[in-house]
Amino acid sequence: MSYYLLIFIVLTTFICCIFDFIHFKYKKNLFWILIAGLIAVSSSKDESTSWDTGNYINSFNSSGDFSNFFDLSNFRFEPGYVALERGVHLFTDSYSVLFFIISFSTLVILGRVIMKYSPYPFLSLFLYVSIFYFKRDIITIRYGLSCAIMLVSIIHLIQSEYKKSFLWATIAFMFHYTALSYFLFLPFYWLGKIKGIRIVNIILVLIISLMLSLVGISMLSVVEALSPFLPGIFSLAVEKGLQYLDFEAEGGLKQLVPYIVALILFLSDGSFKKNKFFTGMTICFMFALFCMIEFNQTATFARMNQMYLTIIILLFPYMLLFCRHRKNYVLMYSYFILYAFYAFIRMSFFNTGGFIDVYW
Repeated sequence: MSYYLLIFIVLTTFICCIFDFIHFKYKKNLFWILIAGLIAVSSSKDESTSWDTGNYINSFNSSGDFSNFFDLSNFRFEPGYVALERGVHLFTDSYSVLFFIISFSTLVILGRVIMKYSPYPFLSLFLYVSIFYFKRDIITIRYGLSCAIMLVSIIHLIQSEYKKSFLWATIAFMFHYTALSYFLFLPFYWLGKIKGIRIVNIILVLIISLMLSLVGISMLSVVEALSPFLPGIFSLAVEKGLQYLDFEAEGGLKQLVPYIVALILFLSDGSFKKNKFFTGMTICFMFALFCMIEFNQTATFARMNQMYLTIIILLFPYMLLFCRHRKNYVLMYSYFILYAFYAFIRMSFFNTGGFIDVYW
């Protein structure tokens, strides 16, 4: 894939941020045209796109029927993805159809969420494209779909629609085992919702967990201890994550820095307001930071914090909404833009893990 195409996509979504401030009759149409373009790009993958894409293509070409579907040995990929892959293969030999269905589902879900909840939809889209799109929608496609579904689950949880939240989290688990972390997120979220527990108390929890992590005490030991006692598919999900412990490098704690800076900028402005939706998003964001601390033993575990970090495409615009008449507004908006460009450049040009095979 061409670097020119990557840069064009990022710059186009960045330039379109101006429409968040302009009354424009066809604003919604433009937004969905951008979504359609992103779907087209992420659907047009082939063997040369990335190592992961080659794996997905090989898996699709060798997929069978549904005769032995419930055999756990089939679930190297998750059950939902395996079912979709086999279902598509029954009707066509074109893997592009599978990629289109996944890309369409992921980006339409995200587009609908952004349009419904974001006060700055074009900024939300730019943040998503710069920080998440290339890694998820083009490479780890089933994880990208799972993250989009989990975002819907989190929103339902914030709105106290618990049955819907659990249902969407279950669907997310069917497409990526990382969604099993929902059962860690729930107690963290409910802790933040207890009357009298403020965001500052959750920050204190993060500080304590960081100090414990520095001396080797983390949640990972608890997860390892519980793994043998979990039901079949749940145990398989945990084992898939633990298999990288012996040979992958640590994720590193430096990833916390840009998000801590964002928090400091916001809290220093005194813009925090009592708003159920904003508070829920903030707790989710804190959980993502908590996972960065507690599960940094391998780079693969970053998928856990990244799943919940998706909330920033709504949270950061809300931060701007709350401080739009205050002194830090321009500074915060500029910081979010600069961080998005930094994340894109670092991932595209200095990434040490798997990424798209790009050329000039």
